[in-house]
Amino acid sequence: MEKPTTEYRKHFQRLLTIFIALFACEEILFADTRKPEYSFHIISQQKYCFTQTDSQFTLRIDGVSPEKVQAYVDALPENVSFVSLRKDELAGNANSNGESGTMIRLWFQFKKPGTYQLGQLVVSIAGKIYKPLFDTITVYENPATVQPQVSISFLNQAYPSDGGTLSCHELSVYRMVFRNKNFISLCHNRII
Repeated sequence: MEKPTTEYRKHFQRLLTIFIALFACEEILFADTRKPEYSFHIISQQKYCFTQTDSQFTLRIDGVSPEKVQAYVDALPENVSFVSLRKDELAGNANSNGESGTMIRLWFQFKKPGTYQLGQLVVSIAGKIYKPLFDTITVYENPATVQPQVSISFLNQAYPSDGGTLSCHELSVYRMVFRNKNFISLCHNRII
């Protein structure tokens, strides 16, 4: 009776050893059949970001349909507002071997100029969570809302008191015209 038990133990030990070896080598054996991890890069769609305008960013996910993708923006820094998020389906092109994908488009608005780190976009693909980071963004004052001011001060009082023209060589398109000793106008050279 002891003989079958001893044979059973030998076979069990051999099978257990093979199973453990297969489990340990699973990464090597099945590396080619696994789907690669996604490589994310969120791209700004404009060269410069300005205050009080919508700034667009995109994230391209190849090989995944929009129905399998969920996305939302995690906490934002102060002076940044989330405007919108949209998922679009990508049609296949020559580089993607006919595969389609998803394009996530995000819009933000910045209230003040400065350097911002927007944090993370949380993306769920078929139940698996990814958290790609935004690049650091430099936001500039919007030129459409800036009101330039000119300040002129004369250290010596040697300007014409009865009218005349003073030319600025650095700003050759403008000239200052002295109408009288209390009134100065800045004129564009092409107009006058």
